[in-house]
Amino acid sequence: MTLDLTADGLPTWQDAPLFLPPKERAVLARMIQAQPGPVSKAELVEHAWQGLAVSDDSLTRCISQLRRALPGVRIEAIYGFGYRLVQPESAVHSRMQAVVKAPPDVVEAYLHAWELAQQGTPRTLCRALILLRSIVAAYPGYAPARVSLAATMGAAIGWGMAVQLGVTAAEARAELDAAERLDGRASGMSVARAWLAAVDWRFDAAEPLFRAAYRQQPDDVELLQLFGWHLLATGRSGEAVDVMRRATALRPYAVFPRVMLSRALDFAGQSGAALCEAQRAELDHPDSPIAIGQHLLLRARSRPGPELVAPTRELLARADTPCYVRATLPFVLASSGEAGQAQALIEATLAADQPAAASHALLAPALMLLGQLERAVGLIEAGFEARSGLLPLLLNSPLHLLAAHPTVRRLRAQFDWQAEGALCKGRAAGEARSDPPR
Repeated sequence: MTLDLTADGLPTWQDAPLFLPPKERAVLARMIQAQPGPVSKAELVEHAWQGLAVSDDSLTRCISQLRRALPGVRIEAIYGFGYRLVQPESAVHSRMQAVVKAPPDVVEAYLHAWELAQQGTPRTLCRALILLRSIVAAYPGYAPARVSLAATMGAAIGWGMAVQLGVTAAEARAELDAAERLDGRASGMSVARAWLAAVDWRFDAAEPLFRAAYRQQPDDVELLQLFGWHLLATGRSGEAVDVMRRATALRPYAVFPRVMLSRALDFAGQSGAALCEAQRAELDHPDSPIAIGQHLLLRARSRPGPELVAPTRELLARADTPCYVRATLPFVLASSGEAGQAQALIEATLAADQPAAASHALLAPALMLLGQLERAVGLIEAGFEARSGLLPLLLNSPLHLLAAHPTVRRLRAQFDWQAEGALCKGRAAGEARSDPPR
């Protein structure tokens, strides 16, 4: 036995105590007691939350954190019932030592930072980066924290907040390289490698890494979200829908998977279903700027009207609205008959001395509605030159007004997995390749 319990009921690995937060420790202890049999969700909730009423998502999040904190330990989901613990192979012994050696407060801070990063707002990403950097500084040998730090930096890059949050792709790769030197099989390593390759537009490098991780970890919601981004960025919205449906089935009340599913459905031409998912995301998370922004955007495209103006202004006034959401709001205003407000917002955004230039290309649809075609295309070209992490998504989105423009068509081909120029090599926009389609 490698996973066991002490006489006091505390989980151990090879007779060494596992330092975990209370809820995760209680859930793991109950599964160890029941192995090799499954434990129902109700029993796990009763054991860990001691009779308190909690949602299924609380338990799902707890299981996700356990999987992340304990690399190599397999927790199998039993559909419609609960979970079952599968004893890890002895080969993962060295990977578990980092968890055994890390103090409880470090593991708890690491898991909290991971949870913050999943929310995807500037404020939560900033806090996650601060926590992870402090863990790495205090415990440089804790490889999981370095992997999470690299992945969180990748999130900032992928959603156009790299400059705002002070991160670079080179720094993220350096953290991942350091983690690999400590433990080449650290939890999340291959996913982080795939993610950093994708946001750096190295889609050929990202593809096999994502595929391998997906085969090994089909129930990892974080992986599914990043894989979904990669699929949308390379023009494969149909497969992205399947991946994000799986993610929302695993975490039905989490905001980011639901918003990503809405986005994938929209890209796939299923506008009605996309709107329904966006509406549900906002109903489940009425204070989330990501959910509100996605719902407003889809409403502006399907049923624009003056009723959208007030919630748009409220979203603009919030400090936690991500730049990539903020940049879509001029389109909502322009669609709702507020051309003057939309134009003023665009000018203020472009003129402001703020590190949000990576998201400026998202102003292009609003400029199109305002009849400023060449200016819209110019922002897209500038985003290409700046290697904006958001640009592949923008160019594969349902921008029918821009799709026929030769420059947009040429740049979009750089991110189309089925086209000849599937990869963007440096800044050579427009150099077509003659290789056959994949």
